[in-house]
Amino acid sequence: MSRPTSILSLVTFFALLAVLVPAANAWGKNGHGTVGELAVAMLPPAAQAKINAIVAFAGSNSLYTNVFDAANFPDLNRTAGGSTFSSHFINFDDAPTEGKCSGSGANMTIPADCNGDKSCITTALGKFTQQLATSAPESMTAAFSLALVMHFAGDISQPLHATGFKLGANQVNVTFAGAQTNLHSTWDTALVDKAIAASSDGTRDGWKRDVANKASPTSAGTRCISRADPKNAAAITNCAVQWATDSELLVCREVFGSAFSATADLSDAYAAREVPVVNKQIAKASLRLASILCKIFGGEK
Repeated sequence: MSRPTSILSLVTFFALLAVLVPAANAWGKNGHGTVGELAVAMLPPAAQAKINAIVAFAGSNSLYTNVFDAANFPDLNRTAGGSTFSSHFINFDDAPTEGKCSGSGANMTIPADCNGDKSCITTALGKFTQQLATSAPESMTAAFSLALVMHFAGDISQPLHATGFKLGANQVNVTFAGAQTNLHSTWDTALVDKAIAASSDGTRDGWKRDVANKASPTSAGTRCISRADPKNAAAITNCAVQWATDSELLVCREVFGSAFSATADLSDAYAAREVPVVNKQIAKASLRLASILCKIFGGEK
């Protein structure tokens, strides 16, 4: 979602923000919660115990009481722990309807609004990983940072959180199952709900089991984390750039790929093609998150 650059655009931006924020929750509650749960389940018992201690502390301070809610907490509290609205995405300069996605070329550059003290998802993931790795285990900083790292690992794996095109496709109107919606919301929740319905038993738990092995550490790009110091924000940011690039490439290849039509109902042929992509991205997100948490709390992933 592009940032305002003038007084007029500020007015327009905040008017749009009031409408778009509810639809900007990458993967929705089920997706984010599943990423968090899958990642923690991969950890050694000692690491799980450390995370559970942070969750317990968060619960005693009325923040969240379980991993599912922790992973969703930042969408309900947009300024949690010093994060900002822009921490949830990165505005790569794309024109996918023309087949132009910046990551598809050799000279991809990070948008200027990720530089300095400004935040986007790549720098935010680096910042809050560092905070989680350096904060006292039972502290508000750790509680906020754990939730933010969990959430941003999900966000960065959603393709439409890696493009500035049409406010992350919030302005691309589509039809899904006979209802008018936008393309961003379709990827956030409609395709996730479709994936759950198509799982082995039609439940979120069944879907969670199904997607657990849909990606490998290699495809998820976790090797970068294995070589990085979680206390070094810049090192984690470099890994996050790789993950954002991976997601952004899907904007042209899949989101606006051959199956997309602005006039067709996307719950049919489009969903049949993209649900497996959603499943794989959720699996990648859980592996990425697990790799970070392992580096901080013990063990390797």
